[in-house]
Amino acid sequence: MCKGLAKYFDRVARVVVLGINVFFLILGIGAIGFGAYGWNKAVEIQDSADILKVWDVPMVTLIICMCGIATLVVVILGFIGAWKRINFLLKIYLLLLLILVGIQIGMGAYLLSVKVSDLKETWEEDTLAGLQRRGDYQNYMRCCGWEIWTDSMGTLGTECPYKPLFGGSVPDTCTTSTEDFKNSILLPVAIAAICISCVEFFAIAFTSAAIYAGKGRLDFDAFHY
Repeated sequence: MCKGLAKYFDRVARVVVLGINVFFLILGIGAIGFGAYGWNKAVEIQDSADILKVWDVPMVTLIICMCGIATLVVVILGFIGAWKRINFLLKIYLLLLLILVGIQIGMGAYLLSVKVSDLKETWEEDTLAGLQRRGDYQNYMRCCGWEIWTDSMGTLGTECPYKPLFGGSVPDTCTTSTEDFKNSILLPVAIAAICISCVEFFAIAFTSAAIYAGKGRLDFDAFHY
C-alpha cells in the first residue's frame, strides 16, 4: 500500500511540476519582455536626461531580463527531470530556482522602494553640468521645476521651456512627471518580477515533493522482490 501511494504521489507531483513549468515558461518569456521594456525605456530617458542614473534602473531591469532568460534554461531542466524522473536534475532545477527567486524578489523590491525624493540632490546640483541636466530633463519629461514649476528659475537659473501663456494651465512639475514615469514603467516591471517569483515558490514546493516521492519510490523498489 505504501509503495502504491508513493508511486501515485510521484506521478501526481511529476504532472504538477510539468504543468507548472508550462506556465513558468510563459512567465519567463514575460520576465524577458518586461525587463527588456523597462531597460529600453530607462536607457532612452537616461541618454536624454541622466538624472535617473541615481536609481541604476538600466542595470536592475537588465538583471530581471537575464533572470527571464535563465528561467527558460531552468524550465528545460525541470521538464527533463520531471519527465525522466532524474532527481539530480530536479535538485539542480530547485537550486537554480531558489537563486532566481532571490534575485527577482530583490530586484522587484528595489524598484518598488526607489523614491523620487532621492533624485532631488542631483537635480539641485548648482554647476554648469547640473544646469544642462535640468534643462535636458525638463525637455524630455515636458515638465518645469521640481516641486513647484517656478522653483528652479531663480537660484538655479533654469528656465522653464513650457511657460504657460495668458490664462493657460501651468506645466507639471518634474516631481509629478517622474512619479508618472515610475508608476507607468518601473511599477509594472517590479510587480511582474515579484509575481513570477511567487509562482516559482510553488514550483519549488512541488519539485521538492517530486524529489521526495522519487526517493521513496526508489527505496521501496530496492526492497521489492
